[in-house]
Amino acid sequence: MRTAPCFAGLVLLVAACSGRVPSTPMPPADRPEAGAEQESLDRAGFPSDADREALEPSERPLLDTFVQTPADPQDTDSDVGRLLDQARQAYERTLDIESATACVDEAITLVRRSGLAGSTAALAYAMRGVIHVWRNEEVQAVEMFKSALAIDPYISIPASWDGPEVYRAFERARPEPPPLPSCPRGTLPLRDGTCAVVP
Repeated sequence: MRTAPCFAGLVLLVAACSGRVPSTPMPPADRPEAGAEQESLDRAGFPSDADREALEPSERPLLDTFVQTPADPQDTDSDVGRLLDQARQAYERTLDIESATACVDEAITLVRRSGLAGSTAALAYAMRGVIHVWRNEEVQAVEMFKSALAIDPYISIPASWDGPEVYRAFERARPEPPPLPSCPRGTLPLRDGTCAVVP
């Protein structure tokens, strides 16, 4: 989780870089008069409107260079999906494994940086696992498949990327089912650890 910077100090730093120390006092971190939307931004660690007003107009772009607005999860999911589509095209059209690897790695970087979860994120890890299989790196492949299954237990690998070696590594990554309970005569063991009476 990203630590929110102290924007009162950051505003002073920006002003100092411009050769000016702002005379406007910095507002307190919790302003009861602030709207709900601005309070949410403050808690997330982003400069408030009052922080920006403490700077000269020419200095505000410099403040923006220190601040990275968080990406919309839907945008990130779309970006990851686009990269995975490019990876599939690179491999399926021209067997360009290097380009496919570069696209998948970039997708995983976006997933990790944004904390994205869901089927698209799981697919990124699964496709990276396949690439490890292609390179005879089974240990790394299993770890990637485990990451994919932890996000989406029902994730499936694209058919054109699948194969016997991929299947074996993928099955190795599946968590072991719990042992069946020992049940008395006349009952059947169930996967949830209980015993069912035979009708």
